Amino acid sequence: MTNLHKYTNMEIIISNGYEPSSDFTETLSTSIDDIIAIYDQLFNSACTLAGFQFIGIVFDKSIIEDNISISSFAYFFFGLGFIISMLSAMMTFITSTFLKTLRFENKNFIQASIKKYEKIFYFGYITFFMNTISFMVPINIILHELIYFPFAIFINIVSVIISILGITFYIIIVHNKQSYLIDNVEYKRNIYH
Repeated sequence: MTNLHKYTNMEIIISNGYEPSSDFTETLSTSIDDIIAIYDQLFNSACTLAGFQFIGIVFDKSIIEDNISISSFAYFFFGLGFIISMLSAMMTFITSTFLKTLRFENKNFIQASIKKYEKIFYFGYITFFMNTISFMVPINIILHELIYFPFAIFINIVSVIISILGITFYIIIVHNKQSYLIDNVEYKRNIYH
């Protein structure tokens, strides 16, 4: 049986630092750093929301003890959000760690690796939105017990609008192919030339 775990990620990073691939450039290194920075931000967001969700789980129940079904529903979403936060933190940590091992690899290996694990890498983005929504839902539920009903409904509506706008802006600005036609001139990213 072959050893599937011949080298650790630390050994790969050090080895690539000593013997970089001949087709690796400083620009590619900067690109990898930018991708890693995005996943570090996602990791930090997941950890921050996990902290807030944990505080929500241990939140003083006396504030919302009048209606056990509302408090149970809110606590369910705090717990679910906490689990999603932990999953998001793990996924973004794993992705960031893997991306760091790509530094100084050859371009073909980098492209093949990113393509192979593309769905797993995007899972970090998906869990970010799931995590955010899982945090907003219990807060919106609890507000119905703490403030006047019309105010709570208003905050609920604004929360839904913000969630939809955030996901829509992400899809339009980050996820979709960026190609524009302005005054009969086409502008597109380098990758589409």
